Amino acid sequence: MLIVTHNIEEAVQMADRVVVLGSHPGHLIADVKVDLPRPRDKHSAEFEAMVDNLYAILTGSNPESDLESQNTDSAEASDSPSAVADSLPAEQTDAEETEAAAIADMLIQKHHDAEVEAKQNEEQADAGEQKPEPVAVHLLPNATPGGMAGLLDVISEEPDGIDLADLAADLSFEIDDLFPLVDAGTMLDLLTAENGHITITQAGQEWHNADILHSKQVFARLAIEHAPLVHAIDQALSRNRNGKLRGELILDLLRSKHTDALARQQFDIAISWGRYGELFDYDADDDELTRTVETAPLNGVAR
Repeated sequence: MLIVTHNIEEAVQMADRVVVLGSHPGHLIADVKVDLPRPRDKHSAEFEAMVDNLYAILTGSNPESDLESQNTDSAEASDSPSAVADSLPAEQTDAEETEAAAIADMLIQKHHDAEVEAKQNEEQADAGEQKPEPVAVHLLPNATPGGMAGLLDVISEEPDGIDLADLAADLSFEIDDLFPLVDAGTMLDLLTAENGHITITQAGQEWHNADILHSKQVFARLAIEHAPLVHAIDQALSRNRNGKLRGELILDLLRSKHTDALARQQFDIAISWGRYGELFDYDADDDELTRTVETAPLNGVAR
């Protein structure tokens, strides 16, 4: 019998085998055998370990999670593991900057005329040039700054971190309910998640311990550095002479890449994060985005 679910605990509770699928394009991420005895106790160490393992696979923190990359990269990785490990921070920073630039271009550039674009493609083909691959855009997790702050309140009390399963049990929530908050925290470098173990970072501690004004400045800096859509909107506003843009413009451009519902969700999340960090504000009545005047430097982060 085949069951499709987005709930990790449900999968571990019911299945003898869990197949994890990825999207864009659809591909196999992992095939995991669940050999726990029945009846299964969701509070047992073995059950929680299996849940943590599947969470690590879903979030990509398990090095053996992607079957395809494991097969193609294993030889190369074994030759120079230290070089690969040392290069990750710089590569991650470059990827974030490229992604933010791609979104900014999408937000501030006008649509090309179809004939002009076709002509450009034809010229590139004649010259033997390959069309550049589109930059992957990471979606903002559906989490509020208040929710992230509440999560850090709990995690900060655990100096060595806490397992995701234990965190869910302490809060009386399902593990899946915590995914958006954990994903947002890892995106903004507020916490790390490795093999289902959640630990607060130095930046997370700084934000958690800050007063109201400083907490907004810390959040603004992290959003500019790590949340490409927030960065792109702030950049687009800064390039506009009066520091204002129509919200519908942003939505229309997001709709060119996403469904209407997802575009609206991403827009709302970006507004929520931008408002909290006092980067920009949005007047829904006038459909107007306004860039907030910078009152203090963001520790060297350019706006």
